[in-house]
Parts: sequence; structure tokens; C-alpha cells
Amino acid sequence: MKKGMIYIVLSLSLLTLVACGEMRGTNHSESPAVQQMVGKEAPSFTIKDRDVNDVSLADFKGKKVYLNLWASWCGPCKQEIPELEEVYQGLKEKDDLVFLSVVSSAEKEFENARPAEQSKEQIMEVADDLGITYPVLFDTKDQVFKSYQVRAFPTHIFINHDGTIAQKFEGAMTKKELESRLNSLK
Repeated sequence: MKKGMIYIVLSLSLLTLVACGEMRGTNHSESPAVQQMVGKEAPSFTIKDRDVNDVSLADFKGKKVYLNLWASWCGPCKQEIPELEEVYQGLKEKDDLVFLSVVSSAEKEFENARPAEQSKEQIMEVADDLGITYPVLFDTKDQVFKSYQVRAFPTHIFINHDGTIAQKFEGAMTKKELESRLNSLK
């Protein structure tokens, strides 16, 4: 009985790590799938904010854009959020940088065929519990997750002011790593 319980716990732990994607500090941005996006024009999108208003990448033309794609059930995502929030607090007054978080809900209004989450309410409850003050946006019709080839949580997309993708990073990120990547945006 004890062996069976250990097996179940280990299996669930492994499933959680695999489901979330990558572990903290692991840099998978060198993979061919990631590198093929770097230097190319960032795919456009129009998604929704928490009040279901449209938010478009075109709204930020001429600015540097940081996208954090995450899921409320993902351990590494929740682990990195306090450090992301700390970076956001230090940069939120900058006029040339936009800091956004994107999630995928199963609610009909968002029309996602392959959502990562169930309800908007659940997502916002986790976001509020974690103290997120930066904008939390909702993917619609799988636009962002599909066009940016999101295969792991969290995923970080860095877009230069000219609209080209500077970097794509899969896995959790520390405050120092995020600051460095944001500072390298052109």
C-alpha cells in the first residue's frame, strides 16, 4: 500500500512538471522552434482585458512589449509572479515599455478551441491572490497561443519597438533574468 501511494505521488509530481512546461532557470530559447521566430515581425492579435474590452498589439506600436503567457494552475508560473510583479513596479512608469500577461480561458466569450484554463473568475482569483497589478489579458480564438507557438508555461515573449520579436523564452524566469532581457530590447 505504501509503495502504491509513493508511486501515485511521484507520478502526479512528474505530471505537474511536464504540464507546466519548463522548470525555473531552464533556458530553452535556443531550440529551433523558438529561434525561427526571433527577428521576425510579431504576429498581430486582438484579445480581451478583464472587462472584455479589446486590446490589440497594434495599440502599442512603437513601444517595447513584454508578454508573459501563463496558467493559474502552473507551479513555476505562480513561483515567478512575485518577481515579475517586482520588476513591473519598477518599470510601470516607463512610456516606451508595455508589460502584459496573457491567459487562455474556456469561457464562450473568448472562443478558444484549446483553452489552458476553465474560468475567467478562477484566473482572476489566482492573479489577485498573487498580487498581480499588471494587465491580465485573455486570449481569444487561440490567437496568441497559436501564433506565438506556446508549448510550455510560462512562456515569455519580448518584442522590440519596431515590432520584431527579440526573444522567446520558455520556462520560469528570475527578476534578474527578466530585467536583463527587458534592458536588451531595442
